[in-house]
Formats: sequence, structure tokens, C-alpha cells
Amino acid sequence: MTSAQDDWHLRPNFLLGIGLRYERQTNLNDKLNLGPRVSFAWSPFKASKDPHTVLRGGVGLFYDRLDASLVLQARHSQRAHWHNTVSDPAVLDLFPVVSPTASLLASRLPADTVQIGPNVKAPTTLQDTVSLEQQLPFKTRISLTLTEARTYRDLLLIDITPFQQSNPRFLTFDSSGTLTQRQLKVEVSNHLSKRVNLTADYVLNKAGSDTDGTTNPAADPNSLAYELGRSVKDIRHNFTLTGSLDAPWGLRLSPFIVVSSSRPFNIITGQYQDPDIPYTGRPILATDPTQPGVIVTRYGAFQLNPTPGQPLIARNFGQGPAFFSASFRLSKTFGFGEASGDAQNGKDTSSNGGDSRYRIVVSAQAVNISNHLNAGVPEGNLSSAQFGQASSLAPGFNFGGGAAVYPRQLQANRRIELQIRFTF
Repeated sequence: MTSAQDDWHLRPNFLLGIGLRYERQTNLNDKLNLGPRVSFAWSPFKASKDPHTVLRGGVGLFYDRLDASLVLQARHSQRAHWHNTVSDPAVLDLFPVVSPTASLLASRLPADTVQIGPNVKAPTTLQDTVSLEQQLPFKTRISLTLTEARTYRDLLLIDITPFQQSNPRFLTFDSSGTLTQRQLKVEVSNHLSKRVNLTADYVLNKAGSDTDGTTNPAADPNSLAYELGRSVKDIRHNFTLTGSLDAPWGLRLSPFIVVSSSRPFNIITGQYQDPDIPYTGRPILATDPTQPGVIVTRYGAFQLNPTPGQPLIARNFGQGPAFFSASFRLSKTFGFGEASGDAQNGKDTSSNGGDSRYRIVVSAQAVNISNHLNAGVPEGNLSSAQFGQASSLAPGFNFGGGAAVYPRQLQANRRIELQIRFTF
């Protein structure tokens, strides 16, 4: 990876940035990944160190790397390996004693083979952004940002062999998928004083794709024409509130509140009717719920055995639960020792131990203080007895980071944490 970038002040109120990045991955047959990018910042009114209105924009080409776990998965599957599914009580009742190897031979089956396709390329995203920032009275700043990202050569998993139950599959990582995502972000920040600041942002998001990555194979291995639909990144609304309040006695209160709408999930039949369509095939909407073989759910009535030519439901047809989490942290800093370099240089360190060289921070944080149950994505297999039920918690948030699409941890029940940190 090599990059070069520079900024020029063409005018006192106009900044232009141009850059170029080159990337190459040794485990991909893709050698020419050039990522040009250009950006600007313009203050249309009187130039100053802190302009009241700033218009920013940029466009660039970006590449995603092929995750090392996919490379390892492909390499490991090239060697002969098997898996066992045991239902014989005579074998299961031996637990915790390890079953003899000879007793497992009858249930041994070759495992699936996974390979990286010869024409796989690094996923490429063309992203353009434009934003307007405006300073308002009472130390308030508002910004509106429009972002559009179009990903070409997105990764997906394809089952390239005719499927037969009890036989291993031959799966291939491919890069023929696409993703289009558009976002409108509104952010309002307020610094009432050195002791109080709050930031709230709302994101309106829409994302469509014909792949959700390399987790499940496409319903039709021969064409992605019927795969275009909502992406799992299509979390339509997301609101976040953060900030800090310096209270009496040197206490600091920091809220972290997240509210987001539901994410979609795929509904599949879980059956094997067609040798060319694996268990990820999707059903059709039933016109008569009383017909044999129709499964009626809160998401609709589905027929699991569509005839050729009948329109299947869209990918990610289901809608999961919404998300809410309110967390707070209360901390106090004790300082001692000679003045630090920041204090000697005149920087404000009143909120983190004054001008002390050594600091001990004692904090208590309550995560999901309302104890709201945030269930994960429901089971989408219509052939499962757990269809429509969540078997896991939703992706969560924590102090210091986290997002609806790229979570740091699962959202557990209410949790109280106590911490002591020493800095010097």
C-alpha cells in the first residue's frame, strides 16, 4: 500500500485536496488498484479562523481487502476433511466419555469445499460526499451531510455444483456483487460552556444490494438478477446522543443513547426441491392461506413449493426488531504530583485532574440502564421450529465507539461496571 496526498490553499477561503493511493494484495489476482480522491472546503463568506459557514465535498475510489479468514478457510478446505452428525443414542449416551473412532465412521461425511474464484477482485467503492456546516447562536453548530457509496465487485458466495442432500457442496467466493448506499446525516453539537457539551446526530439510510457477503450462498447460483433487494445495511433510521457534563465535586456525567430502526433479514424455505437451488431458496407469497403446505406467519403467508416461473419474495423480506440503549458513565479524576506538560503549556486540563502529573480516574458506567431487551435478527428458515424467533442478542454499543452496521459487542441486559485507571 502506497499513498500520496497534499492540500493547497488556492484562496484564503478555499482549500483543495488531491490524493492517490495504490493497494495490492498478494492473495488476489488483482494488481492494479489505484484509488484517486479529491476534496475541497470552501467558506463562501468572510474568511476567518472560525468561519460560520463551510461547504465541504469530496469523491474517491476505495478498495476493501479480502479478509484473511476467507483465505484460510479456502486453504483449509482443500485438504481432505470430514464432519460427523450423530443422532444414535448409543453413541450420544457415552458422553462425557469420548466415543471410539470406529463408532463415528458410519456418520462421517465429506465436508464442503470452499475456494476463492480465479477472477475475484478487491471490492471497489466509489464514494462521494457533500456537507454544509453552519455556526448558530449559543455556541451551536449544525451540519448536513449527503453521502452516496456504490460498491462494485462486492463479495458473495456461490454454490457452483448441483445440490444433493447428504453430499458435500462446492462453494466459491466471487466478486460479482453490487451495493448502493445513500445517507443523509444531520448533526447538531452544542458547547454551552467548558463544562457542558452535547452532540446529537440522526442518519437516514437506504441500502440495496444483491449480496450480503460470504455467509450464505445466493438462492440462484446461475444468476443474481433475483437477488437485488434490501441490504442488511439498510437500517433506515439511527439516532445517537453523546456528550459530557461536569458536575459539582469534580464529577463528570457522560450519556450515550442510541435508537435505531430494525434491520432486514432473509426468509428462506430451508428445503431442497430443485437440484440447482440449495436450501437458501426463497418462497412465494400465498394467495390462499388455507392451501396445503402454506405457512402463515406475522410476516405473511408463504408457499414453500413454488412452481417454475412464480415470483419469489424479495431477498431480506423480513423485518427484525428495533434497537434502543441508554447508557451513562459517571467518573471522577484525582490528580497529584508536579504539573504536566499540558498545564505548563497553558492547556485546559481542569476536567481531567487539573495540572497534576499523575491521575487516577474512578468511574462507574451503566450500560443499557433501562434493561431493554434488544433481540437479534430472527430465524429466517421457514422449515425451522424457531422461525421468527431471535436466538441471540442484537449487536450493541459501548462507550468509545460502535455503530449499527459495524458493532463492537452484543447488547446484553443492564450491566454496571466499575473501573479504576491510572495515567501518567
